[in-house]
Amino acid sequence: MSTYPEHQRLRQEIRRSVAPLTGVYRLIDPYDQALYIGKSVNLRARLLSHFRGGSGTLAYGVRTFETRETQTELMALLLEDTLIKRELPRHNTRQAELVDFRYLILTNDPYPTCLAVEEARPDSSEVFGPVRGKYFAAEIIEVVNRTLGLRACADRHPFRRSANYDLGFCSGPCRGAIPEVAYQEIVGRVIAFLRGDDTEVALRLQLAIASQAEALAFERCAELERVLGRCRRFCVRQRFIEKFRDGALLLFDDGEGFCYEFAAGRLVGVQHVAKGASSPTSFPQELSEPMADPRALLDRAAIVHGWIEQHPETCRVETRGLETPARYGHDCS
Repeated sequence: MSTYPEHQRLRQEIRRSVAPLTGVYRLIDPYDQALYIGKSVNLRARLLSHFRGGSGTLAYGVRTFETRETQTELMALLLEDTLIKRELPRHNTRQAELVDFRYLILTNDPYPTCLAVEEARPDSSEVFGPVRGKYFAAEIIEVVNRTLGLRACADRHPFRRSANYDLGFCSGPCRGAIPEVAYQEIVGRVIAFLRGDDTEVALRLQLAIASQAEALAFERCAELERVLGRCRRFCVRQRFIEKFRDGALLLFDDGEGFCYEFAAGRLVGVQHVAKGASSPTSFPQELSEPMADPRALLDRAAIVHGWIEQHPETCRVETRGLETPARYGHDCS
């Protein structure tokens, strides 16, 4: 255990004032700036862990702390993400993860191309994602280029004589091989895929798998099957994100005993459900505020989707207009 006097004072304060409940905490430096924001299902234990022996350089910059209790762990996850984006604490690994996240855009060119970016750009019409890791982002882009014929070059006006056209992977705007109207049809199919419709991409990959199997190229078959599986999982997630950011969505979490209502990504209501009855409950006001940065909304959708994936037996999703709630991953897709 750390013997640093300031750490001893902070440990005493934590034991005296912090309950072992779920919520979010802020570690604050002498200039009243947040050094770190985190969440825990046991705020007391998590805060104490920062001031034990070998706790690292972060702990030595802490002057005080603040805590905010939340009704549920999901609320804590969402509040943590919102506060990190607002305050940008320098010790938050979550903020560093934004560098690892990639967002997919289609450029506003006569012949659009798909790019992986770290932030929204003014020359893009829509943002898709988030995709964790530059390699997975590159794989998704390769899929739309090679299976749907979108150009891979990033020039605003394609002019390089790309070998992809000769290999049959590109529709060839640099060669004058496709008019702009026909190319826009390809763009429409790409947008459908990035929004979660894997019908055409799956069909083309399945045909490629069959062709490779006929040629006895079994290693290539296995690789294409892996790509197909990843594309399908990507599209399941994208379908959820589309519903989350554009419409009204109810998340029933039987494990935590709460129902969450989201509208265009904003949390607008929470009901505590117990013994067949429900009652409104409070939730952090920050979660009901509009999000100007489209990445923030996509990240929130990814957090909610991740929660559902971690709790498939207790979570179900309902979109407004459905007569019966459908368990996510099956009927609600």
